[in-house]
Amino acid sequence: MLASSHNISILSLMEENQMPLNITNVSMLHLTQATVFEEMMPYCNITSNESMTYKGNNTTKSESPYIAIIYLYLGSTICALGMLCNILNLIVLSRPELNNSPYIYLIALSCTDMGLLTLSFIQIVLSRGRHTYFWTLFDIYIFYPLSNIFFTSSIFITVLLTIERFFIIYQHITTQMTLVKVRIRVFTVILIACFINIPRYFCFEIEQNESKYYPQGSPFRSSELFYIISWFYAVIINFIPLIIVGLANTYLIYTVHYARKKRKELNLQNNRESEMQHDHRRLTITLISIVILFVICIIPSAFAEEPIAYMLFGGNKTWKEFLVSPENSTFVFMSNKLLFLNSSLNFVLYCVFNKKFRRVMTQLLFRNILDPIQSKVKEKLFRSRRKVSHTKIITLKISSISL
Repeated sequence: MLASSHNISILSLMEENQMPLNITNVSMLHLTQATVFEEMMPYCNITSNESMTYKGNNTTKSESPYIAIIYLYLGSTICALGMLCNILNLIVLSRPELNNSPYIYLIALSCTDMGLLTLSFIQIVLSRGRHTYFWTLFDIYIFYPLSNIFFTSSIFITVLLTIERFFIIYQHITTQMTLVKVRIRVFTVILIACFINIPRYFCFEIEQNESKYYPQGSPFRSSELFYIISWFYAVIINFIPLIIVGLANTYLIYTVHYARKKRKELNLQNNRESEMQHDHRRLTITLISIVILFVICIIPSAFAEEPIAYMLFGGNKTWKEFLVSPENSTFVFMSNKLLFLNSSLNFVLYCVFNKKFRRVMTQLLFRNILDPIQSKVKEKLFRSRRKVSHTKIITLKISSISL
């Protein structure tokens, strides 16, 4: 699934001394004497262990501390900027000028991306490495399942918008779907995302070791049933959406290219038709850019899913050796960062490819920020000029009296 909100499969193995193997932070493995604790950030589609430290007997195998530092600062920075961009998305997209059905999908997409980035930011900055009961509870029952729900929802919303735009272009539909129907569709796919991610609530249990608490893989997490569910997640949340949006996007790109050639040869009947064509083209190009970013960022996470990664790249390693290998940790690390970017960069795409979005944002900016500043400056200038004029009048009066 997604490296960041698809299936974040997490290790539930037992060390030879029967100590629990735990997973909390996707970026580091915390060591307690001869016990292995994997602190892996269970992102929604963030595959399990991004970085870890392994210590057993007299041997130590640990990832570079630079990876943990990069993960902390790079991950938190991307999440923070992404949260800001999605707030701007919601402010602009909620304006009456953008009250069309495609923009309802974009609002829903911004909400799910915002939820994923917010949970990830909290996990990276506050929860990671803090082995208290509260934060372990947060990782297991809030961060892990909800981040997967948010990411799955964003995937399904993107697919839904792509399919709708495909049929509008393919069948030359001029009327847009009602806002009520769009909201019902969005609500339905979110409910489906919640339903298929229910098993994630049963993947971990809280394990106490001395005064610290760790997520411990549950018996369900290590069962054959969950292995089958992991493959189901990989197919439903990764591969099928990628195939659908890839094929539909190819057709949309061809259609936009063909329409540009024809526009030079055809005379549009009236200005209204021209504006309608422009609006359709803007939305289609915006969707194409979203899908291209989506495909680039999601493909690595599809292959970072534990069952798939082990089948393709495991080689002669055991399951445990593969999961703690530097190659797997680095691959998961990169796939997770790409998922953060996928949830963060839509604002940039809207600004670059959608002129109507830029226009509304500019109007909003001038109306609420620049205009008040300009009014205050004008008022101050007016007061200063009035004061100068008043001073001149008084000076003239004094001069006349002296004469």
